[in-house]
Amino acid sequence: MLITDLSTKIRLARKEMNLTQEALAKKTGLNRSVINGLERGTLPDISFNRLTRVLSTLSLELRLNDASPLPTLDELHPQNTSDYYQEDDHKPSTRETGRQYRRTYKKKRSKP
Repeated sequence: MLITDLSTKIRLARKEMNLTQEALAKKTGLNRSVINGLERGTLPDISFNRLTRVLSTLSLELRLNDASPLPTLDELHPQNTSDYYQEDDHKPSTRETGRQYRRTYKKKRSKP
């Protein structure tokens, strides 16, 4: 979960309970500026204890999930690159830079 998602959920839960930031701050024993920063996602650092106080006051809980594994390069690389090129298109070699590729491609295309 991103901090912006957490911030949004905290703000929505506070509003559903008809609490102001000041009232939530008093219930949790925190400053209003901490609640404001937490809701805006601009709080540079908050302790776990403070965060759980806010969440429990709002009847929310924090759950941890396994992170989904990132795809490997083999999974990202297309199996058949011919789908991406037509027969007369130039396929760049791995050593060509973008500029070299454009020059080569334009020369081949402009020849009759």
